[in-house]
Amino acid sequence: MRALLCFALLIPATSVAAQEQTFGESHFVGDVPVDVVAQWSGRGGRPHGHVEVRAGGAGTTIHDGTPAYAWAAGGSRGVLVALVGASSTVEVAYVPLVDGHPGGAVRSSIHRLASSDRSPIGAAVAERPDGFAVFWQEASNSNPSAIYETYTARFDADGHAVGESQRVQAPWPIADVAWVPSRNQYYFLVYYGGADPRGTRLCGVHVDPASLQNLEHPWWASRPGAIDEARLVVRGDAVSAVYRDDRRLFEIDVTGGSWGTDPAMAPRDHGPIASDEAYGLRVEGGSVAIRRSPLAH
Repeated sequence: MRALLCFALLIPATSVAAQEQTFGESHFVGDVPVDVVAQWSGRGGRPHGHVEVRAGGAGTTIHDGTPAYAWAAGGSRGVLVALVGASSTVEVAYVPLVDGHPGGAVRSSIHRLASSDRSPIGAAVAERPDGFAVFWQEASNSNPSAIYETYTARFDADGHAVGESQRVQAPWPIADVAWVPSRNQYYFLVYYGGADPRGTRLCGVHVDPASLQNLEHPWWASRPGAIDEARLVVRGDAVSAVYRDDRRLFEIDVTGGSWGTDPAMAPRDHGPIASDEAYGLRVEGGSVAIRRSPLAH
């Protein structure tokens, strides 16, 4: 989901919902493409949100009420979606695929550990060999300059909670998180930038799954730009990011780098992308394949 919607600008959902927006993500469950679609409207003068999972020409509603953001990951049998804005905590919905169509959702609420002065503002979902990990971030309600707090909760392959919520020692605004099997570690793709909206860059850092601490200082993974969404895909030992920059879609290898040094290679330009067009990623023949999906009906 977009950085400018949740991470970079803490805009109340009630002020944005009346603008009639459609946004979301595309994923794969096996070979089946799945879209997670969030729609906001101001019907009757009241902000309203609707989130559904679509596949095979059918859809399953997982939220209908207040405007909500949605992040997801595809697993072996279904898709896990994290919702921020649907309630005072982070809601999780697992939707299995049955004969290529979305089935009924398994819904749960995450137990938050943050103080009452904080609120969830964004999330990321990573598929693991044993299920999923949901990461979410909390911002201070009283101090806009306070650093974010990051937390995680685990779920099995069928969307059931495993263990308790935990604090993650990685305060940077998260773009996406992926599990890297060859390293047995998480890869965090994070945003770094200042007041200039065209000065946002992506940074990478590995996080140990046991201690939930970063293993090095984040490195520069992209050149600066108007970056407002980024997704990860793992290719063996390599990691690539596909991201929006000023209404265009770019791809870059983000496996490694160093702080203060731009990547040596320029990103690959995949052309224009509409604001209501989602994209899904998978590895085909060692390369990143991108599926585009118009979300508005």
